Amino acid sequence: MMYSELSRLPPLFAAAHDPKLAGNDTIKVSCIPRLEAQELVVEAVDIHNNLFQAVLGEKELSTLRADQTWPGFFNSMMQGFYSGAVKIADADQGLTCTVNPGKSHEAAIYLRKSNDQSGTAALVNHLITFYQVRSDPGTYEKRLEDLIKKEKEARCSLQELTQEEAHLKTTMTFCEQQKVKLHSELPKLDSELKELLLRCEGISEGAAALERDAPLEPDCEGCLTRIPIAGPPWHRKYDMTVLRLIKSKFTILNNNPRGKHRPSQTPSPPLDPTSPQVSSPLSAGSPIEPKSPEGPPVGGGVIQPWLGAEFERQLRALPEDGRHLIMKVMDKSDKWDYDVWTLQDFTDKGALFYTAYALFIRWNFLQKFGIDEQIAINFFSQVEAGYHPNPYHNAMHGADVLHIVHYICLPGKLKEVARLTEEDCLAALVAGMIHDYDHPGLNNSFHVKVQSFLATLYNDRSILENHHCAEVFELVKHPSLNLFHS
Repeated sequence: MMYSELSRLPPLFAAAHDPKLAGNDTIKVSCIPRLEAQELVVEAVDIHNNLFQAVLGEKELSTLRADQTWPGFFNSMMQGFYSGAVKIADADQGLTCTVNPGKSHEAAIYLRKSNDQSGTAALVNHLITFYQVRSDPGTYEKRLEDLIKKEKEARCSLQELTQEEAHLKTTMTFCEQQKVKLHSELPKLDSELKELLLRCEGISEGAAALERDAPLEPDCEGCLTRIPIAGPPWHRKYDMTVLRLIKSKFTILNNNPRGKHRPSQTPSPPLDPTSPQVSSPLSAGSPIEPKSPEGPPVGGGVIQPWLGAEFERQLRALPEDGRHLIMKVMDKSDKWDYDVWTLQDFTDKGALFYTAYALFIRWNFLQKFGIDEQIAINFFSQVEAGYHPNPYHNAMHGADVLHIVHYICLPGKLKEVARLTEEDCLAALVAGMIHDYDHPGLNNSFHVKVQSFLATLYNDRSILENHHCAEVFELVKHPSLNLFHS
């Protein structure tokens, strides 16, 4: 309310008699609204060019207006200056300016002497500004509108901050209550801890004799990859039936992108992989030949897919064993929770091989780029075999990264958003597959510090990254492994 009325007050000027001198009025008085700071500035300039000033904010103006309304107060100030009802009196280190002296709405303002600037200069600046406003009011009206808009924005921000402050206070109160509650539970927890420690002291002598400070050796008995393949045949032993099911599933999906005959999900709920009734179809370490389907298989390449109703029949006929679980994993090839652990357990540690084959069929890379299917199978086998049995940088990690690259590019729509070509996507999936190929299990920093052969070869720059890529390029020099032959 005060600000809106202050904004309507024009600059005011008056002349008053100097009590120290005789004669005509000798002190010039101005009353200028300063809208940016929501203040009223009252100034007086005497004959010696001294400047006396008072800056009145909302608090000081509220004291002056007493019981008057804001419109009435500013109107009385304006009438006092217009009628010359302005009186100056001496005061301690300054002057007292009284507007409308002797009246009920008298306003006495103390003006302190200012040494910052010349009194005449300040008065002339006010007069020039007043003249500009009168001669070009549009500019200043626009300025006034901007200031009013800023005021509204500031008030909205203030309201939001006030709400945030209240929320933070509520949160602090809740945290204090939780702190008190948790402190009250400490004695009970201490008691339970002591009881557990007493139980631990009763552990058998064999367990108590363990060297607690000795580092734990990694369990490498269950090797996380196959032994590298040295020569023909260039591929690993694989389950032909599983590959036919995978190829059938994604061949139908590629031929029916709108879902006219999308293959059904693998039937029946998945079994618990730890159940003793379920065993890996590859546990014997040799490939399992599929039963001959009714009628000749269709499609080209090394692996012949089943199509249409025959594939559906093969799916329904699957026993609840490892193959069933593998196809359950394949159902989630376009999902984030693709389970490489189950795939690793039921494919003779072939998570990378089967994931790579499935995704190449899913993307239809073999047909699009004219890639020989046998060479692709050889390449996948060799890449999987080239991963070391490290606790982390192993072939199963390669399968996981390969699937995530597929998920980001296709279900995650990076291919569409970034306008990737088919060549871009092929390169991305191959990069995910081979990104830790022949990883020794030691990081770049280790190689630099021990000055290893690889560190010297690659001049301490991206040592392992260069090594992974170079080794794969060396691999594809062989015609039977050259995935990029076409």
